[in-house]
Amino acid sequence: MEMIRGALGRLAGRPALEYSGQVLTGTDVLRLAERAEGGASAVLAMVDALTDRDVSAFDVSALLAAFGDVPSRVAVLAPLRGFGGDAVLASWSAGATVVYDQGPWTPARALAFLERTAADVAVLPVALARALPAQPAAALTDLSALTRIVCDPGPITDDEAEAVQDTFTVELVQTAFPKAQDEMRRLVGDTATAADRELRGIDLDAALDVLDRLGRTALLSMLNALRRRGLFATSGDCHTADEVMSGTRVIPRYRRLLRRWLAVLTQEGLLLGEAGGLRAVPAAGEYADAALEQAWREVERAWLATMGAAGTIEYARRSFERLPELLSGECQAVGLLFPEGRMDLAEAQYRENLVGRYQHRAVAALAGGIAARWREGRPLRVLEVGAGTGATTERILPALAETDVDYLYTDISAYFVDQAVERLRPYPWVRFGRFDIDLEPDAQGFAPETFDVVLGGGVLNAARDTDASVRRLAELLVPGGWLVLTEPTVEESWVLISQGFLMPDAKDDRAGTGTTFLSLPQWHDVLDRAGLDRVATLPEDGHPLARLGHMLFAARTR
Repeated sequence: MEMIRGALGRLAGRPALEYSGQVLTGTDVLRLAERAEGGASAVLAMVDALTDRDVSAFDVSALLAAFGDVPSRVAVLAPLRGFGGDAVLASWSAGATVVYDQGPWTPARALAFLERTAADVAVLPVALARALPAQPAAALTDLSALTRIVCDPGPITDDEAEAVQDTFTVELVQTAFPKAQDEMRRLVGDTATAADRELRGIDLDAALDVLDRLGRTALLSMLNALRRRGLFATSGDCHTADEVMSGTRVIPRYRRLLRRWLAVLTQEGLLLGEAGGLRAVPAAGEYADAALEQAWREVERAWLATMGAAGTIEYARRSFERLPELLSGECQAVGLLFPEGRMDLAEAQYRENLVGRYQHRAVAALAGGIAARWREGRPLRVLEVGAGTGATTERILPALAETDVDYLYTDISAYFVDQAVERLRPYPWVRFGRFDIDLEPDAQGFAPETFDVVLGGGVLNAARDTDASVRRLAELLVPGGWLVLTEPTVEESWVLISQGFLMPDAKDDRAGTGTTFLSLPQWHDVLDRAGLDRVATLPEDGHPLARLGHMLFAARTR
């Protein structure tokens, strides 16, 4: 704080900040900062936000270099507690007037603000800059005074950068904060290295082969289920989608899932569109009962040999055996996942799977790295949502044991929470509660900016609207807080015949495609739309597990 006061004091007499129509000098800002008491007015709140900063966290010289020629007016549309605050300090030290907009920073509002203020330099979050060219008003907005747009070091492609520059005839520059970026690279690198250690001693080629065989067996199981209802019983049989719906007696709740079956079977070449209907491509014997029984036995043996346990296959096979009854509602899917109330099959989905083990190790390493860098003088506040069987939790807690942590374990199900209370007694700093990702946090007693880290292991794919759920989680984070998620981004056939029966109909991007999971680009869009900065997506391209599509997403609030 004293360092900031000293810097502001040296700016006395210079034009410093234009806020709500008032131009403040460095002396004005210093005086307001000294008497600010929690932001009694809009100006005081702005100054309080700006001065309540860790001076060592920003690099003003990097922003001055990004500004290029000394600007006269700098428009800032970014949070003052982060990148925007750095920009204000850099602008003051250059003697420029700063015009600040406190948001919300929508593309349309940004264009109108930049035109009205006639700034020669604009400081924007990179996600906002990327969105400007696509606005209908972009071609009609007069930004002739603007020469440069300066963005934070977030993700932007060459095509997106060129679109910004060509649309507005400006130079787009991304800042570089060497110390912070190097530290972030080390954290991500350490996380990736730790996750790879989890794969030591595993024959990855054999493990990937058995996953491919599981997928093929699941596809044939779909055809087998239709055959057991009298559909595609012999080679050459042709049926329309309506005939399939009628023949399977599928209940309304699963119509979307059954349509997805037909789409995937067609994409994979097992069904062929013909004469207004669909015809099975494999010979009927390939998906007859005896053939499928043999296929499942072989997959189970191979899975057990590579993974060391076969609870996942037992669950998938149980689902295969009851597929016709699942579709018609005669069998309840939850009873197959929790037979006689047991949790062993549910736990197997997350503990024995190759990608699950990789993800748990990665999340634990990342959480441990965040904790090791914690310097706030108070407990690190962590919220885990959708904790379920605790497979992720059990790997994370040991990594946090040496840090002062307040950890809140939550799930929508009281059953899972009650089980965890007993299992996690060795960690007295863990609290327990309920949280529903489909409801607003304040309606559940959760206040904004309460947590430093929010974790979710494979829970967001069960959200009705992923965008809304991620936005809610982001609102719970303090500025600079971490959102860490693990999610599938590639559709798995075996999930379509098992867990697919437990997933609600989505109202997000999945509704238009009919897919079970969001794709990798769709997930990146979700994080961007939530106003988060993407830090890491693991495993990276070229990694042996990348094609499986199970990803760790690490993002931060600004």
